[in-house]
Amino acid sequence: TVIYADEEGALRTVENVTLPWSMTVVPTVPVNYVTANSAGSQLNCWITDGTGATVAAQVDNGITATCNR
Repeated sequence: TVIYADEEGALRTVENVTLPWSMTVVPTVPVNYVTANSAGSQLNCWITDGTGATVAAQVDNGITATCNR
């Protein structure tokens, strides 16, 4: 199960995802953090700006990943 914030910041849930999973969301509100938790899979996260440049990242392949801008 993946829970993420959509373009307006509302939480959405996706069931039975196949890994690796990724999603691109272009927010209409400021996004300052991304948090992900896993029951055993390896996670990484990135926040990129409008040009595609990375402004925050955590890439240690842990079961929890948090990016703060």
